Amino acid sequence: MLEQIKNDLYPISPFAEEQEPWKGKTEKTFWTAEQKLKSRYENVRRREAELSGLRSTLAVYARFQWIFTLGDKLRAAATEGLSAIEAAIKEYRKALKWMDAQEDADLSHIEADITDGFNKLVDALLSRLSTAHLSRQDTSRLVNVLSSVGRDNVMTDALEKRMMFAMEGLRKASDATAIIALPRMPEERVTPEEATEIMTRCNTAFIAGMLHIWRLGRILSGQERWQKTVHKYLVEFCRAFVEIARANLFTDVSVISLQSVKGITAVGKKAINELHVPGTCIVPLLELASTITQQFLRSVSVSVRFNANRVAAQALQTNTVSNETASQLHSIIVEALEQVDGSIIPSGVGHQGPGVIASDFSSNGAGTDSSAPSEKVSGLTLLAITCAEVPGMFVRDIEASMEEKGCDVETSSLKVASVCSEIRCSVIEELEMRMGPSSLFYTEETTKCVAETNRAVQEIQERSTDTYVRLVSAPLEALAANLVAFPEEELEDSFSRAVPIKIEGISKSACEVTLQLALITITTRKSSGNTRLLREILLSLIQAVGQTLVDVLSTDKLIYHRAAQLWVDVTYIQDMITRGADSDTPGLQEALDGYSRVKERAVQAVLADGYSFSIADMSVLRSSVVAIGMELAQMVQDCFRETWLSLRNPQPEDE
Repeated sequence: MLEQIKNDLYPISPFAEEQEPWKGKTEKTFWTAEQKLKSRYENVRRREAELSGLRSTLAVYARFQWIFTLGDKLRAAATEGLSAIEAAIKEYRKALKWMDAQEDADLSHIEADITDGFNKLVDALLSRLSTAHLSRQDTSRLVNVLSSVGRDNVMTDALEKRMMFAMEGLRKASDATAIIALPRMPEERVTPEEATEIMTRCNTAFIAGMLHIWRLGRILSGQERWQKTVHKYLVEFCRAFVEIARANLFTDVSVISLQSVKGITAVGKKAINELHVPGTCIVPLLELASTITQQFLRSVSVSVRFNANRVAAQALQTNTVSNETASQLHSIIVEALEQVDGSIIPSGVGHQGPGVIASDFSSNGAGTDSSAPSEKVSGLTLLAITCAEVPGMFVRDIEASMEEKGCDVETSSLKVASVCSEIRCSVIEELEMRMGPSSLFYTEETTKCVAETNRAVQEIQERSTDTYVRLVSAPLEALAANLVAFPEEELEDSFSRAVPIKIEGISKSACEVTLQLALITITTRKSSGNTRLLREILLSLIQAVGQTLVDVLSTDKLIYHRAAQLWVDVTYIQDMITRGADSDTPGLQEALDGYSRVKERAVQAVLADGYSFSIADMSVLRSSVVAIGMELAQMVQDCFRETWLSLRNPQPEDE
């Protein structure tokens, strides 16, 4: 091309001759320029070819850019959300299909990069699936993602890591050093409060750990091949919790509190009812809840006996046996029975079901009782029987101890009768109500036991009451006999009727009988606040005085002069006693029957041929002599009035 240019330019040069000398030099210059242009042209052509190839390459790269960057995308998705992960996995599956279709292509480099990204993503998903607190929906999406790419074999690792994570939480929760006050002596035991706090933390950790395992396990257990694996981990975790509970509670029964029992029972219910964990997977926990409940009930039973003995011993030691002693026993029994409800004893279980007391407990608690029922008895039945038997044992111990100490019989019998009466109207009635047909404690055995205890306490009460009435009524009966046993110097009946009857006032014996009865009433009322017992004793004393009058009068010849005085005295006593009483007071009319019979006999004696004395005269005696006598004994009259008033307004427990 340069040569052509040269030939074309040469003829037209105006100085052709002049250029001849330079011709060789010019040709060389042109040749050099030609070579340079040729080189540049070839470079341009080569670059054009390269650009053309590059354009083709760029076109291919643009078309398959997604597969070239898939490795990086998979690695980046490991730290992103589930939507990005699902999109990356979708492209990964698409890439696998595309690469399988390229039979002759060498895609090893791309395949290695994609595999590396995928493995890193799987590792990240496994880590997230193992430790992160994912929701159930997110957990399910992760499982589906891994299953879609055939990597569900890592689920076992995920379950195992979740198990380890849950176990670590349980271990930290059971670390007693964070709760127990240190330092302490080696022989010092964990207190009930500390044991309860430890178990409360463990209960929370157990539910959190069980939820962590079961959230993944529940999804996997939908496939039969995963069920055994999932159940194995659940049972293993459950057993770990049971071992912690045994270590904290089984070494000493005294540290088992109601809160601990309710907590463990609630954990089992929550695992089944809220987490929907299969019952077969938490059998160790259910067995623990049942066992610890039974042992707690047995511990409460032992405490009831122990505390009842303590109260009785303290009252005897301080000589303060009273209604308050019975009230303390009532509080002990009610507190024990109130520990049992549906939160620890499922409705409908009662005395059946898992209820046998385990033998792996230590009884280093609040005392023991060798006379307690067999340990093969249900804890619920044992508690019911114990509460039913304790009142009878309580009063028998008090009665026997007072006899051994040689206490004053009159005082001790009244105290025993008072305690028995209070126990019957408060403790026994409470037991009958709480152990009725609709209660958890109801069985034929417990009903029979309550009835037997009631009969035993009633027998002791009647025996003590009879002893007290007999002792305090003896001087009353002696005074009452003096009302009829008139002196021998009295007028003969043959001429006494001619002598007008003159009654100056109430006889000394009548005043003494009334005063003595009032004093006994005051003493009894202060010593026994139980209105039922007070009414029973008061009516018995009234009846004893009346019966004495009847018995003595039947052996004495009653002339009308004596009869008039007797009528006045008996009327006075009867009016004093009934002052303030209601006419319909139960048993009052029967108790006054002897007085009425004596008065009737006296009236008959006075009116028999007694022309100098009439019924009108007796009416005058009643309105004058008897009324004056009552005015003079106002304090005695007030004593009886207040007594009857207290009987008409019983204490709340007697209503």
